[in-house]
Amino acid sequence: MGLFRKAVADGGNEHDLIAMGRISGGISGELLTPSRTAVTREELLDRLGQQQSASSVLLFTLACVIVIRALIFIVGVISTDTATSFGMYATGHAWIAFDSEHYLKILRDGYPSTAIPPEIAFFPLLPILGRALTVYLSPETSLVVISNLATIIGFGFFFEWTRSITNRRTAFWACLLLATFPTSAFFSGALTEGPFMMCVAIVLLMLQRQSYFIAALVCGLATALRPTALPLAITLLLWVWLQHLRYTHPQLFERGGCPGWTARLRQAIQGSANWPLIRRLILLGAISTAGISTYQYYLWQRYDRFDVYFQAQTYWQPGGLRTAEQLRLEAAQEAHAAWEASVQRQSAQTSAFAQQFSHLAGKALTPQAWNRGMMWGIVALTILGLARTTRVRRELFALSGFIFLMAYLPAWGERASSVARYETAALPCFALLAIMLLSLKRPAVLSVIVAAQLLMQVYYAILFSRGVWIG
Repeated sequence: MGLFRKAVADGGNEHDLIAMGRISGGISGELLTPSRTAVTREELLDRLGQQQSASSVLLFTLACVIVIRALIFIVGVISTDTATSFGMYATGHAWIAFDSEHYLKILRDGYPSTAIPPEIAFFPLLPILGRALTVYLSPETSLVVISNLATIIGFGFFFEWTRSITNRRTAFWACLLLATFPTSAFFSGALTEGPFMMCVAIVLLMLQRQSYFIAALVCGLATALRPTALPLAITLLLWVWLQHLRYTHPQLFERGGCPGWTARLRQAIQGSANWPLIRRLILLGAISTAGISTYQYYLWQRYDRFDVYFQAQTYWQPGGLRTAEQLRLEAAQEAHAAWEASVQRQSAQTSAFAQQFSHLAGKALTPQAWNRGMMWGIVALTILGLARTTRVRRELFALSGFIFLMAYLPAWGERASSVARYETAALPCFALLAIMLLSLKRPAVLSVIVAAQLLMQVYYAILFSRGVWIG
């Protein structure tokens, strides 16, 4: 009861107050609910009015998101139709380029039976869902429809989760910041960015409502979409563990509750030595990683090698195995290098300083450079979210932190320009960014950021649809 009163005094939201009456997922089997009080007719009407208002804001937010996504999609279609030339990874179909080609090939033919095919790097859930729609749609259209539809659904869950921890205004701006984020252009393509973002939003909302097994089931599906879903499973387990400690050892999360870090660590270990908790974490962990575990078992049986997925990754690493696709890329790089050499010969009389300045300026104006800037922005938000107490729980920033490490470390920064694309699933960072920008009480700043991001995303949509790599 004391926890409930403290939550009320701190301005806790509805789901937090309800959660105060539960022992982390029912570990103790007891329910500590506040005593019920009579609800007057006026209070009931007020609650109904708030629910209707929240629904109206949700519908308005989704309408804005749909308009933005439709604009980006149409830009990509027009760019494809008006292009006079395409890059080597464009197909001529709107929003089917780069990785989309691999998902399309898996949808049509399945995984090749040859030894260690590079297509293994692409997880099977999106092609499976696309194949289910090919009864009514073409393979290309089915993949694009799934990606865009999942994106809209994901924004609905993202709004509800952000509203549950903040308010409707913050949820609206968080959705707009994500919808206009430059690398959100990938939401429109036949890729896993949209479906994965949807899974993350659902998991976050289910965690907030303490529906842990639903969250784990959705996370299990996410791990069949892409490998960066593993950080989502880790985040889920962190949430459940820390939620248990919050109810059994609340002093660990209070300033001055423990005299030192050693005492906090000792109490955390003691609180974690709970067999029902350990059993629950093991079960949730198994469910949360069911997608990638099933895929790994399939690869093992099909190719008779346990490490076949990791072997296939060498196709996509610098200096790895050479495929026909890689040979094609190397030929294009050689042609580009020859062109650069001819340009340098023509400008031999230009000063060395001017050449270097021009080279650096040219690099700074590329999407790859912008992506790196956005990547470090996400990293800064992650560090800030871990360091400071905000409405977004600290453990949720493990998602963006582990995604960054998974994408950045294996090739030691070679894939840095792609990290901003993967971090479109870092929903806690976008919620924190909305909270921070709204605290400035300068609506013009938010509007300028959203407008600038949208213009960049339009440019990204033009380039991607024509087979120009944008990260």
